[in-house]
Formats: sequence, C-alpha cells, structure tokens
Amino acid sequence: MNTAGLFIHYLSDWTQRQSFLETRRCIEGRVRLERENNRQERLVMSILPQFLVLEMIGDMAVMEDYLLPQQLHKIYIHHYKDVSILFADIIGFTSLSLILSAQDLVKTLNELFGRFDRLAEDHQCLRIKILGDCYYCVSGVPEPQRGHARCCVEMGLSMINTIRYQSSVANTEVDMRIGVHSGSVLCGVLGLQKWQFDIWSWDVDVANSLEAAGVPGQVHISKATLDCLGGIYETEAGHGQDRSEFLRKHNIDTYLVRPASKEDYMVLSGVVAMVTCAVFLRLSCVLQLAVLLLFAALYTYIIKNYRYKFHSGHVPVFLCKGVENKMWSPLLSSGLITCAGMESVLFLC
Repeated sequence: MNTAGLFIHYLSDWTQRQSFLETRRCIEGRVRLERENNRQERLVMSILPQFLVLEMIGDMAVMEDYLLPQQLHKIYIHHYKDVSILFADIIGFTSLSLILSAQDLVKTLNELFGRFDRLAEDHQCLRIKILGDCYYCVSGVPEPQRGHARCCVEMGLSMINTIRYQSSVANTEVDMRIGVHSGSVLCGVLGLQKWQFDIWSWDVDVANSLEAAGVPGQVHISKATLDCLGGIYETEAGHGQDRSEFLRKHNIDTYLVRPASKEDYMVLSGVVAMVTCAVFLRLSCVLQLAVLLLFAALYTYIIKNYRYKFHSGHVPVFLCKGVENKMWSPLLSSGLITCAGMESVLFLC
C-alpha cells in the first residue's frame, strides 16, 4: 500500500514539474518574442517616423493571409500645411575631408549629426534625412506646430553654435549655411522596398535654394517665414536673388536673421543681476529663497525666448562661485555656449 502511494505521488509530482517547466518555457518564449518585436519596432522607427510605422503596422495586421507584404499597394503620402523646412549644409567639408582620414571624418560627422538630431528633438523638428554633408528637417509634421517657423530658426541658430564649438575643439575651419522657408509639403514613402521617408513640394525647393544662396554662419529665410515669425527676430536684407537664379526667377525676397551684439546681452544680464542682488540683501531667509527661485525662472525665460538676439557663441550663464568645471559640459555639448563665450560668464555670490 505504501509502495503504491509513493509511486502515485512520484507520478503526480513529475507531472506537475513537467507542467511547470512547459509553462515556464512558454512564458520565456513569449517574453523573448515580445522583446524581439519591440527591438525590431524601435529599429523601424529609427528609420521611419512613428506615425507612419504605426499606420503601416495597422494595415499589415488586417491584410489577408494570401496577400504578400510586397503586394501592399497603398500609398503612404500625407499633406501638411503650415510647416517650415530647414536645409543646412556644412561649409568647409571638402577641406575637412583632405585633412582628416576617412575614419576620423566619418566619426566627426557622426558626432555632429548626432548633436543635430538631439537639437531637432529639442526644437520640435523632424529630421528627414542626411545627404552627404547636407542635413534637412521640418517642423509641423506630424503634429501641427503654431511656432513652426520659430522652431526652425532656433534650430538653425543652435546648429551654427554647435558646429562652431566643434570647429574650435577640432581646430578646423567649418561653418554652417542655413536656409528656412515656410509653406506646405507632401511627405511619406514611395515604392515597395527599401522605404525612405521624404518630403516633396515647391516649398521644399525654395528652402533648398535659400540654403544654397545663404551666407555662412547665418540663417537665411524667405518672406513667408518672416511673416510667420511675427517680427520677433531682427533681420536684414538677404540679397538671395543676387546669388540664386531660382530665387531671382520667382522673385523671392530673402532675409538674414541678425544677431545682436554681445554687449547688448551683457547689459541685460547686468541689470537683472544688480536688481536681484539688491532685493536679495534686504529680505529674510524665506523671501531670499523665493527671490532666488523667481530669478531662476526669469533667467530661464530670457534664455529661452530671447536667445536669438544674442551673438552666436556668446550666451552668458549665471553661476555661483565654486561650481565645478564639469558642470559646463552639458552646456557646451548642447550648443548654448562655446569656448569663445566662456569669457562672458558672470559669477554671483
């Protein structure tokens, strides 16, 4: 009797163990499959915009079994109005390719374009593609952006600051030529294989011509973009028609975003610093903390909304004494300041 009971218990325990192991293998397989699907989805979204990938996945999910993916004849093209297009080209790339080896040149471009991608994300711009040393993006796609023109102009100014910092570090003579135009675009993918997201329209050709006829180190904009900006930037005549047959043929007026001098910003920073210190010394501890927070918010607002007025590479930052030098690294890498602009730092306290 005991022997029979032990045998039955052994069989029951063995069955439960087998069931547990089978369930475990099934769960592990499902987790691996889900992890792999997420990895492939991230890979696809690094090539195509997320909104387009989700639309394609939804359409493929409802396809009949006998319909091959190559037979998907739907055209994924969308029309967007009220957008701004930015074209940027590296000046001095040819001479740079003669100085650096192929490996160093590719590494430099990868670091530079990687910074541009982060800037595009910060300024609500969607990078379209990179063509050699040409980088172009659009603002207002896929989500409507009321300040699309300003996003592109800010993006252009940040790109100029970034490449000047890169040039100072690498001791090379490179700069950026930026062209920005506002209008409408068609965007999507064409063909059945090796999809590439791109934009098409007459306004895209105008933006490309603005870049080609631009001035190194400045943002070259059209009258359409100037109207969208609403006068928040100081501009001067760009004379783009003198350098481009396309702009002259279509009678497109162009303008250059004019940065203010370093001294103008230093005066503004000095006034804010003096007023804050004067108020700070006359208040109690609690009120001092409140004033410091208010000052931090005010200064952040000034940097965010009036950075376009300041000369490239000379954006001062308020710091307290004793701040470690490593604190400058994020600011330098973001393009807010450059090595040349370090001289304009004001130390308080």
